[in-house]
Amino acid sequence: MDLEAAREVVSGMGWLSQQPAGFRNELLCRTVLKSYRKGEYVYHLGDSPGMMFGVVEGAVLIGVADPTIGLYQAHLGRPGDWYGEAAALHGVNRRVAVEAAVPVQILCLSSKAVQEMVEKQQLIS
Repeated sequence: MDLEAAREVVSGMGWLSQQPAGFRNELLCRTVLKSYRKGEYVYHLGDSPGMMFGVVEGAVLIGVADPTIGLYQAHLGRPGDWYGEAAALHGVNRRVAVEAAVPVQILCLSSKAVQEMVEKQQLIS
């Protein structure tokens, strides 16, 4: 799948599909498309802040930590789901781990792009 087709997929589903067209288009024009193999981590629990990720194709396992049993899979992310917003918006370390359950394609939005969009919105408000 190419970048434009990937952007089209996430435009029509999940939280992004419910956002105003101008915001949706601005966010998507700042994304890049990456592929991950089954079992490859998009990011690990505790990783430094960074990008936001939107699932385009495939599925990801979302792992959370429990003090008694360790890391366990708590959620299955599907196309239209986005992750990493807390780290990208607030600069906190990753609170979950995201692993490709199958080969997956993901749109990536840099934390710099997130911050630029937030600053732009604050100037408008």
